[in-house]
Amino acid sequence: MVVRELTLDEVRDVYGKYLTEDFPPDELRPLYMIEEAMQENRYTCYGCFDDGGVFCGYAFFASRETDRGRDYLFDYLAVVKEMRDKGVGSAFFKGLYDVMQGAASVVGEVENPDYAESEEDRAYKEWRIQFYRRNGMVVTGVTVLLYGVEYRVLEMPVNGAHTDEEIREIYSGLYQSILPPKMYEEIFELHEPDA
Repeated sequence: MVVRELTLDEVRDVYGKYLTEDFPPDELRPLYMIEEAMQENRYTCYGCFDDGGVFCGYAFFASRETDRGRDYLFDYLAVVKEMRDKGVGSAFFKGLYDVMQGAASVVGEVENPDYAESEEDRAYKEWRIQFYRRNGMVVTGVTVLLYGVEYRVLEMPVNGAHTDEEIREIYSGLYQSILPPKMYEEIFELHEPDA
């Protein structure tokens, strides 16, 4: 597998062909916002290609520059429907680790199974967490209510793991950098650490 940064034209193509199919409309960031953020160096998109150059998946990241370097937040991650259940996701993660070695931090979130609506829902959420763990991501002790949904925060420790206190600062800082202040206050609530 080859993982490389996508051009703006490729991002437009991926958005139209895949993102709109893989994610519900209420989770889609408008394309013009992604384009603007890319042009301002606040958004990076990677594609995964097989050895024959066939497109297999994508990972979109919001980012911000800090005094430690660049922090990245998983915004979208998916494998093309026809390529799922073939090990592509794991190969993609390996490639992402390779291309993101210069990152100060890479974080994301996954739905918290503690808030599942059924046993089936809980099993699916646990399966997703196990997928991320198998591919090197760490489930931190940080939890958040985001857009009314409970999440656990994950870290891809490309240059060593951070403490939960550091993750709280990195994660909230990333959302503060991509959301207007009023919206941040309305939809983002980090839970206090357990005493």
